[in-house]
Amino acid sequence: MDRVLTINKNLKLFLITSFLALVGGYLYVIALGTGFRAFILIHGGILFFAGVAIFLRNIKPFLIFSTLFAIALGYGRHFVYQKLPFESVLYSAGIRLDGSELILIICYLHWFISSIGSQDVKKSLTIGGKIGAVFLAWITYVFLSSFLTATREDYSLYEVLVYVKGFFLYFYLVNNIKDKNYLKLMVFALFAACVIQSLYMIFQYITKTSYTINGDWIPYVGAEGFRSRGFFGSPDAHATFLATLFPMMFLALFFMQDLFKKAAIFSAMVIVLAAIICSKVRIAFASIGIGVSVAVLISYARGWLSQNQIAGSIVGGVLGVLIIIPFVYARFAYGIYGEDRWPLVVTAYNMFEANILFGVGANNYNFVVQKYIPPSMTTAWLFTVHDEYLLRIAETGFLGFCFYYYLIWTVTREFYRGMATKSSLLFMVSCGLFSALVGSFFHRFVSMYHYQQVYLLHCAVYAMAVIVNELRKAEPSGPT
Repeated sequence: MDRVLTINKNLKLFLITSFLALVGGYLYVIALGTGFRAFILIHGGILFFAGVAIFLRNIKPFLIFSTLFAIALGYGRHFVYQKLPFESVLYSAGIRLDGSELILIICYLHWFISSIGSQDVKKSLTIGGKIGAVFLAWITYVFLSSFLTATREDYSLYEVLVYVKGFFLYFYLVNNIKDKNYLKLMVFALFAACVIQSLYMIFQYITKTSYTINGDWIPYVGAEGFRSRGFFGSPDAHATFLATLFPMMFLALFFMQDLFKKAAIFSAMVIVLAAIICSKVRIAFASIGIGVSVAVLISYARGWLSQNQIAGSIVGGVLGVLIIIPFVYARFAYGIYGEDRWPLVVTAYNMFEANILFGVGANNYNFVVQKYIPPSMTTAWLFTVHDEYLLRIAETGFLGFCFYYYLIWTVTREFYRGMATKSSLLFMVSCGLFSALVGSFFHRFVSMYHYQQVYLLHCAVYAMAVIVNELRKAEPSGPT
């Protein structure tokens, strides 16, 4: 009798499970048929919640890794979106919730729940010293000055909201990364972010497809031929992202002791360089070259690299240049030299000259550009100026320009201080990102350098400048 009851119970469970699987499968197929966004959302959700289930006992590292990794994807949805009446792409065209921001909200909820009743958490809250103070001052200035000068205050607000969300990422990281293991987790999350977008760019180049992660097709092909546009639809944004992290990745190749990890880092470097080749962004190679050179020289001067390692770096660099030269030559031979950008430079300077102190307002460049075009250049290509320095000073004025680059200078200086450490991890992070920022000063002359995903990456970089120095100060006096 008991056996009969058991069989009936198992049969009911089987029938219920089969029915739910059938309904779930049907809904899954229907959802996939609604479009590319649903495909990404469903499978991304499956992977994320599978990860939550696996790491539930210690979920904080998984959430931090996922937040940083998701920055590279740029997947999100607008709740408010306004179609633009011109060709150029704005920094922000509405109010959007990004995947990384959604995971960051979960991070804050976990932090809040974990800290209930704890007085230590309240006492240890920090904005990261001088970096955090300057960061907040810059955001506040951009917000207030835009209401004084902006033609479209709503678009200025859209940009400021992105800045605020980036600050929340920075604030969470400086208050939750308290040891080297978590810092190492950040490093590997950012390396993984580089690899995933690089693989997609290589796939795009091989298949000659231009779909963004949101399912949009970018049809434009210039004189230089097909260029991989990656998840964001922008070759320059991806190349800037990758160039920021490459010097640190290069140093990791020397500092990793495990052979498997060395092989993984070397493979990642090859994939990243291949992706930049597919993007055909010339200045990215110059930025990487400068960054790596600075990193190698500082590492050798401070005794972290031997003469043999320097020799190996030089040989590797020469081989890399020989491989890259044909692609750079083709970009110059079949593309343009930048002569079409001169009208943009003149227009941006005219805009600054007429609005010296406060600029025309954040995210307002393209709404007022017609006023500042010289009469002899009225038929020129009207796009956002490809120079971050001119773009910043035109939109936020001389004061905003000073605020922003003082923030960058403060972060760069903190990384320089972070190099006075006995820890190979702290030196790798400090020297790698310091060198990348040095390279970026040249990169910014011929690139907008003003993209949401790059900004979010830089918010994580700002946090790392604070973290490495806090960990450096806590080091014991002996070698580590």
